[in-house]
Amino acid sequence: MLIVPTARYPENYEYALDFPKFLLIGDSITERCANPFPISDFLADGYDKNGNYTVEHSSLEFCFMGQLQHDYARRMDIINRGFSGYNSHYWRHMIEKVLRIEHDLSYSKCKVATLFLGTNDAALAKPDGVPYDEFLDNMEFIIKQILDRDIRLVVIGPGHHYPDIWESLNPGDVKKGILRRNEENLKYSNGLKQLAEKFQVPFVDLYAAHEEYAKNSVLKSSKNLILDGIHFTGEGYLLLYQLLKNALAEKYPEMTVPNLKMRLPSWNDFDSAKVEEIEI
Repeated sequence: MLIVPTARYPENYEYALDFPKFLLIGDSITERCANPFPISDFLADGYDKNGNYTVEHSSLEFCFMGQLQHDYARRMDIINRGFSGYNSHYWRHMIEKVLRIEHDLSYSKCKVATLFLGTNDAALAKPDGVPYDEFLDNMEFIIKQILDRDIRLVVIGPGHHYPDIWESLNPGDVKKGILRRNEENLKYSNGLKQLAEKFQVPFVDLYAAHEEYAKNSVLKSSKNLILDGIHFTGEGYLLLYQLLKNALAEKYPEMTVPNLKMRLPSWNDFDSAKVEEIEI
């Protein structure tokens, strides 16, 4: 897939030094989205005991968070609040505190947030899994907390899962009954879609996007998007990035790069007197 570079728009600036926040809320898929070497996470999880990969020789891949930070440089800061293994139950207890720290008590406010949960919730047993009705209740609570602060929200649903890969790498989970199935991912994704419609916020339907990718691939599979059965490869993150950009352009065009002012002008137009006048 071709990445079209984001123009810098240097003429669109203001004399300000506060940076609004773009908050990424989620689980391990969000936590790892800043890593351009996904194989290093794969190895850190204790996989590939045959030594087929090394961190030194792993390939450089598309970096979701890095690309967002590049896009929004001098406009917004990208804040990663992904927590590996967490689900909507954990986040229900965390969301108010996270928003209090990052928004309520902060000089720089959150303007946009992504909410990407459901992959762990859809597991068939605890501690990963959360029953469907409880999941939706948790997510509604979380969504309300975000929207009550006038933060523009994009909800992201879980995508494809490959149990043949995941279960071979995680026999301990299999013994505990912590299994995952695509039917459950789809169910939880559809529930999130209905919630997004209820609150009139955009929904990134990753499951449908993975289905479309598989349909159009030579192998009729989305495995190129998924590293270990759950977590994403660079190509998987690139697809998510493109879907997110589309959602922002359609629902929140004021939050797209061309419509946001840079902090301070180009170096050759720098006016020290105007910088002195910035109020904090």
